[in-house]
Amino acid sequence: MKSAKRFLMIVSVLFAAVSLVACGRASNVTMIRLERPLLQFLQGTWSVTYTNGAKRTYTIESDGGVAFEEEQILGEFAGGEYLLLEFDDGKLERLTPAGSRLLVEHFDPRNRFPNHPPTHIGIGVRVERSARAFADRSNPSRPRP
Repeated sequence: MKSAKRFLMIVSVLFAAVSLVACGRASNVTMIRLERPLLQFLQGTWSVTYTNGAKRTYTIESDGGVAFEEEQILGEFAGGEYLLLEFDDGKLERLTPAGSRLLVEHFDPRNRFPNHPPTHIGIGVRVERSARAFADRSNPSRPRP
């Protein structure tokens, strides 16, 4: 367990440094359609552990919809030059595939992106290959953000 925490901290520091260097001006953030190979990689259920100890479970569906299971809210990808994940909670996450894992940079509030470092960094590990959506996505009481 210690080695996993140590690894996460080292990776976090490295990616925070890269983030600071790589942060440039973002183009206008608009809804995007994910390319098929990227969507196939992302599709499934991911367990994300953040540097502050928080954990989230994301399910990414074949149509690009995203469910944040613990909060029972839906999100969607937005972008420009980055792969951004937006939920209707004022926060933003930038996802970067890293081998078989995901680097997740969390910006709270969302206007910290792209000119400030992320609030937290997380590493996502795939839990399930096939996505499982919320039971009824067409339910009007649970609209997409």
